[in-house]
Formats: sequence, structure tokens, C-alpha cells
Amino acid sequence: RLIRFLPFALTFALLVPSAANAATLIVFGTNSPGDATASGSITCCGSDTLNLSLTNTSPYAASITGVGFDLVAGDFSGNSSGLNGFTGTSSSADFTFSDGTLGNVPLFSTAVLDFGYLTGSNPLDGIAPMETVNFTVTGPFGGLTEAQIMAALFVRFQQVGEDGRGSDVGRALNVTAVPEPASMLLFGTGLAALARRRFRRSTGK
Repeated sequence: RLIRFLPFALTFALLVPSAANAATLIVFGTNSPGDATASGSITCCGSDTLNLSLTNTSPYAASITGVGFDLVAGDFSGNSSGLNGFTGTSSSADFTFSDGTLGNVPLFSTAVLDFGYLTGSNPLDGIAPMETVNFTVTGPFGGLTEAQIMAALFVRFQQVGEDGRGSDVGRALNVTAVPEPASMLLFGTGLAALARRRFRRSTGK
């Protein structure tokens, strides 16, 4: 009886969204897509808190020196609370959070960063290849969805390319759902049950 129930439980678990789900992201630079890359995950905005984990996957010595957000097409008009009231922390001391307009984004003339994290003038600071930094922002996100937050993300790369002389700005290009561990366990159990059921039918046992 339990085995008969598992496939239905599996279907239910996959169709019902979980609050523990995150979204994964992959970032490619605009000028040098193969030399400026990053991956990570984002959750937003429980208790008006955004959590971003970002890993530099670039080759050579490219460094991530800036992470910023341009909410609602640069003007933030979708949030009645305005731009003020955001606070941010980072797992790296190289980054400083700024709650204010950080200026236009190179290569994206209509984008104006509303808040974000920047390093100092030394391009050696920031996220080195194969390193991960976690960012947290708390503030009045005004009901913005996770998809809107994802689309607002900009990542700055420096020391790009084999000679380390390039710079680039990347954006998240694809998003997928990451099931919580319990759902993954149920998924595996359901597959095992289906395989066992098919084996019994084929062997007549």
C-alpha cells in the first residue's frame, strides 16, 4: 500500500511550491562571456530579506568587485517606501554596502543601481575565481518578486581575460528551481518505488 501511495506523494511534492526553495543563477559577462562568469543562488524576500550566494567561476584571475541591484527599471517606482531603509552585510570584508544610487551601469545605459556592494580601488579585492561570498540585504522590498530581484542583479568583473586587462558587467541569464532536501528525498524514494514496481511486473513476482 505504501508503494502505491509514493508516486502520488511524489507528484504532489513536485507540484506544490516550497518556502524553502531557492533559485539558482548563472552570470555571463557582456563583453567576454567565457572569461567573466559566476554562479549562485538567491532567495527573496521573506521578512523583507534578500540572500544571495555568489561564486566566481571565471578563468584566469578575473575578480568580482561589485554586486548591485537596479530595481524596477532603475526608478524603483514600484516600491512606495522609496530607496531608503536598506541595510546589507557580506561574508567578505572586501565589500562595502551602499544604500543609495550607485550610478549608471556601463554597457547598460538605462540601468541605475539603487543599492549594492562595492570593493575599493584595488582590483585584487573581491571574489577571486572559485571563491564564494554571501550577501544579505534587508529592507522595504515592497512585494517585489524573486524573479524581479533576479532580473535586477548586476555583477562587475575586473582583471578579465588571459592578460587580466579587461573589465565586464554580467547579468543572470537563466534561473532554475532548487528543491529542498525533503523534496529531493521523496523524489528519490518515489523513483525507487516505481522501479521496484516495474521490476515485479517484468519478473512476475
